[in-house]
Amino acid sequence: MDIIIKRAILHILDFQSNMTVISNQWLDLSDPAMLDFVVKHVENSMKDSGRHRGEFQPQSRFSQMVHQYLNQELDLISLSSTAATMLHDEIIQSDSLDSMDVMMVEFVRSEEQYLGLLCFQNKMGYVHQVFNGDDGVRNEIMRHY
Repeated sequence: MDIIIKRAILHILDFQSNMTVISNQWLDLSDPAMLDFVVKHVENSMKDSGRHRGEFQPQSRFSQMVHQYLNQELDLISLSSTAATMLHDEIIQSDSLDSMDVMMVEFVRSEEQYLGLLCFQNKMGYVHQVFNGDDGVRNEIMRHY
C-alpha cells in the first residue's frame, strides 16, 4: 500500500495542563523522521480493524466545512484548526480527559485522494515541540530517548 503524504498539520490538546496549542503551519515533512511518523500513523489507521467509518450529517458544521474545503472555499489549515477546536470543546465536557494530538493529513493511496483526521493519545517516548515564529505557530513531535 503506497501512501504519499501531501501535507499534514498537528494540534495539541493537553487536558492535564489545560493547554491547547493550535498550529497554523504544516509539519516539516522534509524531515525523514517526521515523514516516517506521519506515514506510519496513516498506514496504521488504514489497517486498524477498530477504525471508524461513517457519514456526516449534511447539516453538521463540520460537513459543511469539508464541502467548503473540497470546493476550495476554505483552506486546510483553517479546516484542521476548527476541527481540533471542535474536538476540544466536545471532549472538555467528558468525564475522561485524556490528552491527545490531532493530526489532519492530506494524502494519496492507490491514486485516490484522502483527507484524514487522526487522533492519538500522547505516548511516552515522544515529546512536543512548539515553534512560535514570524510565520505563526508550528507544532512538531519528536522521539524522546
